[in-house]
Amino acid sequence: MKNVVYIINNLPSDTDFANPGYKNVAWVPHCLKSLESYCDKINADLKIISSKDFPAFAEINDYNFSFYQKSTFIKVLMLHEFMKTDYDKFALLDLDMVVSKDAEDIFERYKDDHFVMQYGFNEAVVKKNEIFLKQYLKSIPADESVYRYNEKTKRNMPKYNLNLGCYIMSKKIVSKLTKVLPDQYSFVSFLKDNNLIDNPVLEVFGERKDFIDQDLYGFAYSKTDALDYHKPMDWVWNANYQACFQKGDQNKDFNLCHLCGEDGKQFLLDNLNNPEVISRIDV
Repeated sequence: MKNVVYIINNLPSDTDFANPGYKNVAWVPHCLKSLESYCDKINADLKIISSKDFPAFAEINDYNFSFYQKSTFIKVLMLHEFMKTDYDKFALLDLDMVVSKDAEDIFERYKDDHFVMQYGFNEAVVKKNEIFLKQYLKSIPADESVYRYNEKTKRNMPKYNLNLGCYIMSKKIVSKLTKVLPDQYSFVSFLKDNNLIDNPVLEVFGERKDFIDQDLYGFAYSKTDALDYHKPMDWVWNANYQACFQKGDQNKDFNLCHLCGEDGKQFLLDNLNNPEVISRIDV
């Protein structure tokens, strides 16, 4: 079994992390070091990718998409490239993660052909996803509920909104998704065909929401049987830094710690010399 870990780093290659002007990305080298060490530890190849790895995607620069949006779209483009490799499975990890010194091998924990990802329960994000699926992509009926009731947990579960901060897929699953998702050559045409090229921004529950990779993945789930193979990911693989370090003892155990926004990045920078934090993470 040959596995690879993908990390998207779309920052300019000349980024000077020592320059005060780059303070907001000063966390990047620490996270990269942590993730690189983890890949060495579990004997998985590491591939750091950016938009430059998809030259035809440069056409997207002619349109009004944010740097963040274009970076998230790479999570779709890389699926097509993965299918050209000899790897069996991949894990895609967000760049703003640090790894526990005691982290398990993610590929040993999840060995089968399921794809593993957490649910995204943010109500505004689920609603935004629903609007794009129904009104733009038109991949589900207007009257379909985007939730299903889980008898075991006694709660509503989002059908099409899964959290992409950390996930694993095999070629079996990726082959399904790439049948309906655009590659770098067809990406702009796909957006044009679905009236998304002008980058509509939705107002959902008082929040502004953009079209990003999660909406494209939701489209793929609605058009294929991929969800039949979904296995919810254990919390410890996409653990929020606040729960790991700032809240009680309930969620202190983690494998991958997600810094989640500017507060999380600043937390890491502020605690690089704090033994209570650094003794637990590999940076």
